[in-house]
Amino acid sequence: MTDGYISKSMFKILDRKDHDLASRLLDMQARALKDWMPLLIPDRGSHAGLLHLINVGRNVDKMIPAAKAEELSAGEMFLLLAAVLLHDIGRILPGSGKPMCALQPCKQLSKPFPCIDSDWDHHQKSDNIIQQSGLELGLPDDMTVRYCALLAYCHRLAMPPRKDQLTEFGEACTLREGKRPEFRNTSIEPLGSVRIPLLAAVLRIADEAENHWTRALNERWFRLFEANQGNLGKAFRRRVEDVEFCHAGECIVMHLADLPESDELERFAMLAAQIKSVLGGWNKDLRPLDIQFSDVFYEVRGRLHRFETKAGKTKASVVDGPMVDVLAADRDQIRILVDALARLSNATMGHPDFPWASVEAEVGRPLKDRDKWLIEKMGDWAPDQNEGERERSRCAAEDRSGGVPVRALHHFTGAAQSGQEHSGRLLDRSGIN
Repeated sequence: MTDGYISKSMFKILDRKDHDLASRLLDMQARALKDWMPLLIPDRGSHAGLLHLINVGRNVDKMIPAAKAEELSAGEMFLLLAAVLLHDIGRILPGSGKPMCALQPCKQLSKPFPCIDSDWDHHQKSDNIIQQSGLELGLPDDMTVRYCALLAYCHRLAMPPRKDQLTEFGEACTLREGKRPEFRNTSIEPLGSVRIPLLAAVLRIADEAENHWTRALNERWFRLFEANQGNLGKAFRRRVEDVEFCHAGECIVMHLADLPESDELERFAMLAAQIKSVLGGWNKDLRPLDIQFSDVFYEVRGRLHRFETKAGKTKASVVDGPMVDVLAADRDQIRILVDALARLSNATMGHPDFPWASVEAEVGRPLKDRDKWLIEKMGDWAPDQNEGERERSRCAAEDRSGGVPVRALHHFTGAAQSGQEHSGRLLDRSGIN
């Protein structure tokens, strides 16, 4: 039975911890596939039904590795996975066709009454449907219904609902997302203690980063595209082959097979900016599991890229040092690491490998996973490195128990004679000065 739910890894852990709750999730999924999932309104090719829910479940599994998932209680896993299943149920309801406020007309916004669209408030509709029909949907009791509805409501918010906040339409709109006093750690019988802010943050980020190509490649999308080619605006995300949650680098990496065409760059830049904005609002609530993601990159053929729009123009830039636009503290840290590597390389006459302990001795403190990721990324993109080496070095699958290869240092530094010259050249290449 452990292969039957939309989230594989966490579901298996839940099944081991509480078989009855896992069985209930399977029953809820069976009801969904029969009763309401076929009614989901396609969102111009994306977030359409089961494929989206499966990919959100995959993201949850990637965000929370098995060792971290073991730290969640069975009740927390059940509530989170139930919310993954139900968070988009509000999409089964069409828009009302009427404005949500008294402004007549809504002159300050980009188009008349965007709030009449069926999409923008589906999180509120999901909240209401789960509150009203949660038991029929398969949830076990009224308290679980209440908090599952809260998680579904949170999945489109810019930040946690600890206070009133603007809608996606900005200050020009009179609509607001309301404060939710129940947004806190609590206890639910029979689920036990549940950390609602943590679970909401996981769902919010997993949903926003769900840009895997499989959700758009289906017969329904092709029909939509034939009817209106403008639907390509969202279906472009089919180009994303994989979404990687890189814990060591504290970032999200979206993998592309090829660089987008120039007319697509703006969309990819907007997508990355949207994800970074959500991370800025929700990252702090991931702290109980000691995980965080603070940046977003695209990876094409083993090289990290940024797609950014400045002064009305969108450009793609290769990130040779992964933190081009980092905070000053990160820049200083990179400089310390580079200087240490350069000194070691000079002292060992360019020896190809040395242990992490040697780097730690030069730096003067233990290295964090992020430090090791930065060091490894400095060498991942050397021209003489083949695709197999790049694949083995991907941060999600690395074993950092060994040493650091420095074969790529000479590519970055040339034949400089001093550590200062080494670090200067590398920093120049990275855009970090």
